[in-house]
Amino acid sequence: MIYKTLGNPFYTGRFEYPEGSGQWHEGKHEPAINDELFEEIQVILGHRSKYKLKNHEWAYTSLITCGFCRSSITAEEKWQCICRQCKLKFSLTKKNKEACPGCKTRIDQMKEPKILHYIYYRCKRKKDLRCRQKGIRLDFLEKQVDTELSSLEIPQSFVDWAVKQINTMNDGERDFREEAIQSVVRTQSDARTRLDNLVKLKISPSNSDGSMLSDEEYKKQKLELEAEIKGLGKQMGTIDERMLEAADEVNEKFTFAARARQRYADGDLKVKREILSKLGSHLILEDKTLRIESPLPFMVIKKMKSETPILQKMLAPDMQSLSTTKTDALYASVPTLLRGQESHLV
Repeated sequence: MIYKTLGNPFYTGRFEYPEGSGQWHEGKHEPAINDELFEEIQVILGHRSKYKLKNHEWAYTSLITCGFCRSSITAEEKWQCICRQCKLKFSLTKKNKEACPGCKTRIDQMKEPKILHYIYYRCKRKKDLRCRQKGIRLDFLEKQVDTELSSLEIPQSFVDWAVKQINTMNDGERDFREEAIQSVVRTQSDARTRLDNLVKLKISPSNSDGSMLSDEEYKKQKLELEAEIKGLGKQMGTIDERMLEAADEVNEKFTFAARARQRYADGDLKVKREILSKLGSHLILEDKTLRIESPLPFMVIKKMKSETPILQKMLAPDMQSLSTTKTDALYASVPTLLRGQESHLV
């Protein structure tokens, strides 16, 4: 009766109906234990696979690619047990799910057996079955992500200061943008004049026999001019938009850099997945090392932090404790900080 009770998923707060259907329902009763403890108990009892209470959700699947064969990286669980009798650590495979392979002691008869549970990320080997890249444990993978986030970490005071500087630079660029727009307008007007002249030449009596401008040449030049006029129209409409988008991107990336590490440490699977996806493109796992191709704003932050010791200190998270006046003065005193922002906007 005790064994039957310990193997009953009803005590996790849910039940299967109809029995054996795989359809689980939340009960109205208060759970006695959580899913993780229930699964560990099933390992000890030797029938871990009997119940599947939920489909596992993994934070990083489909985000990372194998650096050797370019297959996607998948996740898998591994269960191990340390035998209390002979101290042997063994994998809880189908073959070893009931007893220690060393001393043959049954797991359900061990006194407080130590059950180990790990999650590994490894290559799926879909593109190359010969790929021998080894998997990496989740905690080691997340430690690498944390290290990457720490290289970007900046105080919120710097974000606020940087956004103000960007807005100031945008105001200063207004005359330049107006001149750029006027230049596009002049070029577009010139293209329209050339198109008008082309049409006049085509229908001119002196070109009745096509000796001055053939039908084929007329069609070719007309298409080229129309494409030029259309392209200039789009260019004119996006000059301001590009500047604003660049400013918004810097704001977004700097805000991300200021908060991402703490959010990652405290976040659930969804938050961690979101942060890793924003951290960079072309995420490659090779030889148990995660390589990340950072976006330009993140590269700028890394460069600024690594250039001189004074910048490293100024961009440390503990700078948040200083007053706004003091931090603004400190940031403004280092030209490299302004150059870093300008290089991104350019």
